[in-house]
Amino acid sequence: MQAKQPNQVRGNKIHCPNYVQCTLCYGCRNYDSRITECRQCFEEGNTGQKRNFNVCNKDLHTEDALNKMKHTHVIQLDNCKIKEPK
Repeated sequence: MQAKQPNQVRGNKIHCPNYVQCTLCYGCRNYDSRITECRQCFEEGNTGQKRNFNVCNKDLHTEDALNKMKHTHVIQLDNCKIKEPK
């Protein structure tokens, strides 16, 4: 089984205006059961797996958890000259 890619999620395929991509699972973080298009995405994403293919599991992928998982340290050095050893 291949890993899920962002271009495989239905919201990305149909260029849904409500689609907000989760950075971990690529599913839609903006699911609303009142919208017909969202319900269709949810129903199409049920493939017998524990989680839905098209919709993000917001209970696990909270903003705090996302920040902890995706945090990287970046050091930018502007106008810095490195001397070569003699």
